Order: sequence, then structure tokens, then C-alpha cells
Amino acid sequence: MPFYSADGPGPPRFVLEQVSDTTFALQQPFRYVHPQNGSEWVVPVQALTNTDLASIPAALQWFASRYGRHTPAALLHDYLIEQGGKLTPPISRPDADRTFRVAMEDLGVPWLRGTLMWAAVTMWTRFRASAWGVATVVLWLLLAAAGTVAFVYGLWTRAWEISILAALGPVLFAWLWGSQWVAAIAAGYGLLVLGPATTTVFFSSWVYRGLEWLLTLFRKVKPGNRGVELPKPPRMREF
Repeated sequence: MPFYSADGPGPPRFVLEQVSDTTFALQQPFRYVHPQNGSEWVVPVQALTNTDLASIPAALQWFASRYGRHTPAALLHDYLIEQGGKLTPPISRPDADRTFRVAMEDLGVPWLRGTLMWAAVTMWTRFRASAWGVATVVLWLLLAAAGTVAFVYGLWTRAWEISILAALGPVLFAWLWGSQWVAAIAAGYGLLVLGPATTTVFFSSWVYRGLEWLLTLFRKVKPGNRGVELPKPPRMREF
């Protein structure tokens, strides 16, 4: 495995302190040696004082958790994204994304899951890169949504030619992602597989949040609680 302790060839220890409900601080440095090009980085504790590990939306956490076998790769990716331009030699954001994918493979993350996670961070990289990147990602998302609807409609009505054409969409429109076209194809077919379940989880989670908000409001208006500010939960570092 290309992860090592910061000061020797021994295995690393990934020690984290929870600092808020969703973020952590690295407590022990580690080192990574890229198995393909030999690049080496030591991730110091001061570089990751407020990381959310893998930035996965709640609606997708049924598919991939914020933490797991991919955690070391996510920590490395956070570091390379934040410090990449200051490193010697500097590393670009697309290269940091590719390193994230390689690190997940080395950690034994299932190939399909790792590829889809890499596609997601690549999409975010394109979105942040420029106005053209934003435009192409938005257009791709609209086409992907239309293609998903067309695919389901074709299956439902047995219009097989519509479903076949929609199924070819991720390949036909991968050019919108430029040199990252492989990620576009992975994301396109991933949307067909993950979309239905993710949509269901998304709406169910908002129903739950609505119920939680109503119950919190009910606590505030209960006799004895009116005009009294309810105590706030302590911060993690106050425990």
C-alpha cells in the first residue's frame, strides 16, 4: 500500500478528532507515494484541521459513506486540493482528482464505487474551473436528466429505440467534459443506476427534516417552554 507513516517505511495510523457534527481534525501525519509516477507527499496535521472526509451528499450516502475504506484517499485528496498550488512541484486539481482515484484503487475500494466517486469530484472540478466549465456541466446535467426520463419512458412504452438512444447518451455527450470524458461516461451511466434510489432518499429525507422541524417548534411552544431559549448542544471539543 502506498500510504506510510510520515517519518519512516512503517504503516500509517489515521487518527482523527471530531470537532463538529460533521468535521474532523487530523491528529497524526501520514505519507503517500504515488505508485505510478513516484510523487511523494507528507500530509501534516495542520493542513487538515476541519475536514468532512468524503464530501458526499446525504441523499447519496446509501451508496458511499463519508468515511470507510476510502477515508485515507479522501484525506489525501483534501490536502492536494487545498495545498496543490503551493507544493513543489505544484499539482493541478484534475491531477489531484486522478490521484484520488489511484489511491482508492490501492486501498481496495470496489472499482465501480471508486470510479463513480472520482467522476463526482471531477464534475465539481469542472464546475469550479471556469464559466465554460459551469456551462458544460449544467448542459450535461440537463441532457442527463432528459436522457434518464427518455430511457424510462422507452421502457415503459416499449419504444425500444428511444431507450437505446437514451442509453447511448453518456457516450455521445461525453465531449462536454473535454479531456475528462471518461468521467463523463462513468457519471452518465452511474446516474441511470443511482438516480431512482437517490431521488427516493432525497425526498424521504426532506419529509423527515420537516417532521423534525415541526417537533422542534412544538417543543418551543409547549407550556413552560414559551419565552425560554432551549439549550444548544455543546460543541464536540467541549465534551
